[in-house]
Amino acid sequence: MKTIEEKLNSPAVRMLMSPVIFLAGFCWLLYCAVPTIYWGDSAEMVTVSCDLGVAHSPGYPLFAQLARLFGGLPFEHYPFRINVMSVFAAALAVLLIFHAVRIITVQSSPASSLSR
Repeated sequence: MKTIEEKLNSPAVRMLMSPVIFLAGFCWLLYCAVPTIYWGDSAEMVTVSCDLGVAHSPGYPLFAQLARLFGGLPFEHYPFRINVMSVFAAALAVLLIFHAVRIITVQSSPASSLSR
């Protein structure tokens, strides 16, 4: 009989974990995303993404170019399209943190140290 650790480390579960974690983070963050312009630099960054101009120093050129790409999404409001880009990046960060924690915990688990 397999232990829980063996079941969680099976190839089928590992293949399903990444999309599930990413989609869960993406859906939750999309639900919480601001549909329009928010206070602070939000209006400036949306304007920069429209005309590929330069924001205040340091300029954020990668953000402006990626926002321009996400600006082509078929959503109603342009600022929401830019917020979807931020949601995508945050969901990707959630996925990377999940994998980092998983690697650290697998390497430091008592079972893995006994098998060495």
